[in-house]
Amino acid sequence: MSRNRTERPRHGPFLQSSMREILIVDDDDDLRETMANVLSANGFRVQTASNGRDALAQLQAGAPDLLITDVMMPNMDGWELREAMRSHVELSNLPVIVISALEPRGALLEALRPAVAMRKPFALERLLQHVRALVGPAKPGGLRRFGAGK
Repeated sequence: MSRNRTERPRHGPFLQSSMREILIVDDDDDLRETMANVLSANGFRVQTASNGRDALAQLQAGAPDLLITDVMMPNMDGWELREAMRSHVELSNLPVIVISALEPRGALLEALRPAVAMRKPFALERLLQHVRALVGPAKPGGLRRFGAGK
């Protein structure tokens, strides 16, 4: 019997919660923090990592509802992270938004197989729309407008 995202057991950094949980992976501190702030302000529970190696450790400890990852990063890049995720059954079908300075097409899309690919720079409102389309509202009954305060 297959399990959907909302039934997946949580442990480690992603604990059982009614909030949708997102892991953001990017070596650009400012962009990572900005995305985290916007998603948090819109009701999502957010964890971050600055490279694929740290992200994989967090993912192995417990899977979020969504992964947002850069491609070009130190230690373990987005390609290596996605390849490592495919070897773990519980991570192989995790929805992924890929953000990259590279044009997201052709070989990049084929190798990463993201649910969504976005080229940097991108509008944060567009990212939020994609997140909501993939995982739904931050929490039941919790649709909030972009940039809305708590």
